[in-house]
Amino acid sequence: MQQRFVQAYPEAKVVLSDPSYPVNALRAAEMVAGEGSTYYHSLQEASTILAVDSDFLGTGQDHVRLAREFASRRKCDDPASAERMNRLYVVEPHLTSTGAQADERLRLRAGDMVDFLAALLIELTNKPGVQLPPGSESFASVIRTRGGFDERTQRFIAALAEDLAENGIKTPSNGRRGPRDKVAVMVGERQPPLAHGLGFLINSVLQAATPNPPGTLRFSHRLDTVPYGDLSELAAGLEDGSITTVLCLGTNPVYDAPGSLEIDKKLAKAKLLIHAGTHRDETGQVAHWHLPLSHYLEAWGDLEAMDGTVSIQQPLIAPLHDSRSAIEILAMLVPTEKDGEWTFSARERTGHELVRSFWDNEIATATRGKMELADQVWETWLHEGLVSGIPRSRLNVWANKWTAFGDLMARRSVEDTKYEVNFHLDPKAYAGEFSNNAWMQELPHPISKVAWDNAAYISAALAAELGVENGDNLSIKVGDASIQVPAWIAPGQHDMTVSLTLGYGRQNLGSVAEGTGFAVNGLRTDESKWFAGAEVSRGSGSYELVSTQDYGSLDPDGTEGTPIGINYESRPIYRETTVEGYAKDPEFARAGDLMTPDRLVSPWSRYDPEVDRDLAVPVLTGPHQWGMSIDLNSCTSCNACVVACQAENNIAVVGKKEVSNGREMHWIRIDRYYTGPEDNPEAVVMPMLCQHCETAPCENVCPVQATAHSPEGINDMAYNRCVGTRYCANNCPYKVRRFNFYNYNKDLPLTEQMSKNPDVTVRFRGVIEKCSFCVQRINAAKIEAHVEGRDKVRDGEIIVACEQVCPTQAITFGDLTDPNSAVSKLKYSGRQENYAEREAAKRDYSVLSDLNTHPRVSYLARVRNPNPKLA
Repeated sequence: MQQRFVQAYPEAKVVLSDPSYPVNALRAAEMVAGEGSTYYHSLQEASTILAVDSDFLGTGQDHVRLAREFASRRKCDDPASAERMNRLYVVEPHLTSTGAQADERLRLRAGDMVDFLAALLIELTNKPGVQLPPGSESFASVIRTRGGFDERTQRFIAALAEDLAENGIKTPSNGRRGPRDKVAVMVGERQPPLAHGLGFLINSVLQAATPNPPGTLRFSHRLDTVPYGDLSELAAGLEDGSITTVLCLGTNPVYDAPGSLEIDKKLAKAKLLIHAGTHRDETGQVAHWHLPLSHYLEAWGDLEAMDGTVSIQQPLIAPLHDSRSAIEILAMLVPTEKDGEWTFSARERTGHELVRSFWDNEIATATRGKMELADQVWETWLHEGLVSGIPRSRLNVWANKWTAFGDLMARRSVEDTKYEVNFHLDPKAYAGEFSNNAWMQELPHPISKVAWDNAAYISAALAAELGVENGDNLSIKVGDASIQVPAWIAPGQHDMTVSLTLGYGRQNLGSVAEGTGFAVNGLRTDESKWFAGAEVSRGSGSYELVSTQDYGSLDPDGTEGTPIGINYESRPIYRETTVEGYAKDPEFARAGDLMTPDRLVSPWSRYDPEVDRDLAVPVLTGPHQWGMSIDLNSCTSCNACVVACQAENNIAVVGKKEVSNGREMHWIRIDRYYTGPEDNPEAVVMPMLCQHCETAPCENVCPVQATAHSPEGINDMAYNRCVGTRYCANNCPYKVRRFNFYNYNKDLPLTEQMSKNPDVTVRFRGVIEKCSFCVQRINAAKIEAHVEGRDKVRDGEIIVACEQVCPTQAITFGDLTDPNSAVSKLKYSGRQENYAEREAAKRDYSVLSDLNTHPRVSYLARVRNPNPKLA
């Protein structure tokens, strides 16, 4: 539709306003592979992965697919399979979700990434067997690095180059170890095209970009080949009067644009400014006309993923209001050409008609005009969710197109400043798309656990230098622009950098976004959109930031003379080892138990020799016994499970004030722990939910039996029986029970009431709630099995909400009585019919097992794969 618009209006400019669009990556792809090119990485066969300022597991492009492929190489059932794990190197200025998964991590300023890549390439070219791609010699000849790296960085580069060469450079002496031993060098979108060009060249040297057989770096043609301009062109056109009419279609340039463009002042010069959006946001407020835009869940459309996969976007619901989708609005503006004349349609075409019409033409091309197959093909696409059968082309990218990168390297200039400010997409609000979404605002940041705000993340060393603590305002100045943002001390942050996230400080967007966080786009410039030199000093005053990390901690504040987190060492909640340590001690996970099972005897034990069992332990008679396994090797702290659980189970949002009181309602939380030195620690994350203990401490203390055990091993809640004593929450060692201090669902507007799941009770003030193992889904599957005449539910028929959305398949739920169920294979090495008699899997362990609670949720301990040469 955009192509038709450009054809109909050849003088019109199509300008991108979305900060998250991968402009730098696509520009670099077109420089090396031609106009309309794009590229993506495939990690399924990558043994060694380098992420350079690339949060590909968090906010990066295509992070869901990449997370699945990355985690597929982290599964290990025994020490032998652990040796085949991939190894992840991460170089970044700010600890991200990807950095938390790193086997080796290096702190480095964003402005030094080009020098790092150049130094790595120079190191690699000294290896035997290196072959530069044809035509790249001119680029390689001008590659220079400023040097000046400290000893740690130099050791990192040397060890990294050796590791990459071992898998990537094929020589007669080493060959290649196997089809799954490849490398991937990934450069983040925040980096300029030159950095991406260096990444392409390194991948080529390491044989990761070969078209046949395909390597980990792959190029293809985009279906969307409309030539986009940027906001600087719009600003220039408005300034000189060449642009008089502006249509903002689902965009918000007043908020998104770098402050140096002063786009709000430039838009005021337009004779006609039309804004179409789901909200009357900052741009809608200054527009002459505002048009209601359909939400993407209300609209038809089509989408192309980074790897070229095309899907048909189908609406889940008809538009709630009298709105139109983007393609429907464009269709009204685009005339039809016939016999050299342009005419507008007298009838408004629906989104379904527009999408179907476009793909009918593609079907006709693919089937050579056999349109009788169109309905069948279309229905297949809608059913499968993917467009298949349309030919796509891969590119032979190394066709002597490196000259432009050589020019960039030759003209490169570096800003030398003491401090560097970095701008990142927010893991929750992104660039601002989800600022007015209460679920996203209350969701804790995956690393800092800050909710309802953004912050200026700094290292402890920089905080000491500036004399600030958490919440003290920092003054940050870039050029003539300056703002104040509260500081948050973040372990793993580079000492001379400050990291800010986009998406906050919104105005006139809605009650949720109003007053949350700080707008930082004013500091960004058109030349330095993602990082720049800055002046940083202590500001005036302070601001309250709330973080959920220490809520429910064993030792949240520490005792006098005792460091915070002392119980992490004495009672190992999170258990991990290295590949080498796993080989030496395959039973390391259960070796962390404080007491062996034979010592775990309850003081209330009443053993009866006649029945050969402890009468204090309940007998569970249900045909199913439900359990869950969570693989800590796969969890990336993406928080998808937290939001899915909230949506599925009608969990209330309480607001910043109540979160600060420790009253958030999430049934799942992702705990984050740091290990190692504060300046460059290792971070680990752990989903924590109701453990559904077989001998649950919460059940013993409830005076009205509002919480009780089901015959199938679920710790149930009877909401209408609960009187709110909160004894259960006090007695829960996992701190996973939530109490409704207020009636959070009172006076909800009709549209928000429609978001509630009708299969789940909406709770009232004074009631405790917690994870139910999605019992509504269990019952629905059991009813379906009964209708079909089956006594039991088949494995895989019940997928709980958190398991359904987990991109890395870290969560597995199922029936423990089935020895061949997926969850049984993860939790147990034995296959006896009685699950109580099976031996636990090597990495399987239970949290706080010394309390004799017998949780139904267990964890697979993490195995890291560090480089021994960097120990």
